[in-house]
Amino acid sequence: FRDVTDGTSNTLMFGEATGGPEFNFPWIGCGIMPQAYGLSTSAVQNWFQFESFHTGIIQFTLADGSVRAISKNIDANTFRWLACMQDGKVVGEF
Repeated sequence: FRDVTDGTSNTLMFGEATGGPEFNFPWIGCGIMPQAYGLSTSAVQNWFQFESFHTGIIQFTLADGSVRAISKNIDANTFRWLACMQDGKVVGEF
């Protein structure tokens, strides 16, 4: 936890993942999933993006143990800042 310098309530740990049509089995993804592709906003699920079957949101667990529903339309930079644990970008409300 000492390495999470942006704060545990500002750092994503796990997020929902459907796995896409070829891999429709995962339920959760973690740091190995790239954040560079953002969140899926289309009806098509991809194996390389966080995705959920919830309308408009994806559930994430933050480093503090809380669970947040994050809009699929979150600002791309805000999502990237949340995905990094020590980039110096402390996010307020999101």
